[in-house]
Amino acid sequence: MATTGIIRGRDYVLHNNAVQITHLTSCEMTLGAETIDVTTSDSADWKDSLPGDKSWGFSATANVAMDAAENIDELTSDWNSNGTVTVLLTTGTTGDSTYTGSARITNITVSNPRDGVSTLSISYEGTDALTIGVAA
Repeated sequence: MATTGIIRGRDYVLHNNAVQITHLTSCEMTLGAETIDVTTSDSADWKDSLPGDKSWGFSATANVAMDAAENIDELTSDWNSNGTVTVLLTTGTTGDSTYTGSARITNITVSNPRDGVSTLSISYEGTDALTIGVAA
């Protein structure tokens, strides 16, 4: 049964090639659309546009764990391959929406504060249409 009411951020998980990124502390989905300016002298002081290219991406932050199923080593290997990965954002709750697509890893940042936990941040850029589905 789908989640009712407001969904907690901690309920979302991000999967990289069908494996959940472990020790996730935050994740974000970004949808964008460019426009093509078609303003002319006939536009009566109003800008006018046509739809352009669309884009989407995911970003996430996780605590680093060397023994995790999907963490720094696996994500770095995927980045190093220059290929695409399948990413999935989901709550995992039956009936809730899922967001999935093919993407490239565009950035990985590892932070190692002296008196804190090592973290990694990762960014994905979609390479095709983002698919909206329903968790089974």
